[in-house]
Amino acid sequence: KATDASVIIAGRHLDRADELARKLVQSEESSSSTSELTSSRISTALVDAADSSSVLNGIQDNKADLLLVASPTTRYAEIAIRACLQAKVDYLDVQLSQTKLEVLRRYEHDIEKAGLTFITEAGYHPGLPAALVRYAATKLEAATDGMQIAKATVGGYLNMGPDLPYAESVDELMVEMSHYRGQVYSQAKWTQPSSWSVRNIDFGVMIGQRSCSSWFLEELNPLPAMYPSMQELGFYMAGSNWFTDFVLSPIIFLLLQLAPSRGVKPAGKLMFWGMRLSPPPHVCAVQCEATARRIKDVDDEMCLRLRVEHNDGYELTAIPVVACLMQYLEAGTRPGPGLHMMGYYVDPIRLMDDMEAMGVRVIREEDGLK
Repeated sequence: KATDASVIIAGRHLDRADELARKLVQSEESSSSTSELTSSRISTALVDAADSSSVLNGIQDNKADLLLVASPTTRYAEIAIRACLQAKVDYLDVQLSQTKLEVLRRYEHDIEKAGLTFITEAGYHPGLPAALVRYAATKLEAATDGMQIAKATVGGYLNMGPDLPYAESVDELMVEMSHYRGQVYSQAKWTQPSSWSVRNIDFGVMIGQRSCSSWFLEELNPLPAMYPSMQELGFYMAGSNWFTDFVLSPIIFLLLQLAPSRGVKPAGKLMFWGMRLSPPPHVCAVQCEATARRIKDVDDEMCLRLRVEHNDGYELTAIPVVACLMQYLEAGTRPGPGLHMMGYYVDPIRLMDDMEAMGVRVIREEDGLK
């Protein structure tokens, strides 16, 4: 609705793409007497992410300007990346994968040389944590005299309820869990990759205080260089329920260590089953608690807590991506070509405003800020 862009829905199953396109058109027609999102702006295509010719032809035949990868196909990431470079189109992915990042970085010079924009690590997390820290730093430093951001703790809470259908994206989460790193930035340096920590985080009245375990996100890595005053930084994920956290999770980690490949699907099924046992509230959230301090005066500080939440985890993944694309489509507002993580590509203030307009609850709690 917010742009005049056309959308091509592509995948291995054309019937599913056609059904989604019909639902999008029907949804728009039922919500507006003057439908802007007509069938002429939505089309479908048969594309197999595992077939390089299929991906390249799908891009070229449909005259696409950007390829948005929103499927759990990280093992074929290089096919999509090479196809975009060959077709000279931009790229955005909604995927969590260290392997995918390594592939993208191998092509970083080629991306810049071609003058293309590649956006990665988009969505809920990764995606929002770095943007929330940048938002907090901007607000804190703008509202205070001579203070700089010193600490930022980002917490994630994921409880999608018992009716959530299984998705292959759970398998990709298991792959990342098999390479778990829990380091945080403490006393102005990153801890060892094998380290991990636990802390209680208060997610507000609805969710309450939760015990959370550290989880290293690659998108946080550049933040200390951006903000040299940063002393503490980390991402922490809340547990699901006592049975999943203390019974199933150790079994899942052991399974992934003993069978890194064959254990992924069973581990994903087990984790998914355990997460569905979680009691209400069924809501997903990511929150940043940040503190700014005056240099050489640790007692003079200002705090800000920013939380975004939605009852539907898929919506909370999709809405930041749409908000990012709105900035991408506006000429003159986006960064130059190259490889960008979503959390750094976007204007964080505009991102929060646009997400709020699309139905995300944005809760700002400010201690002494104007």
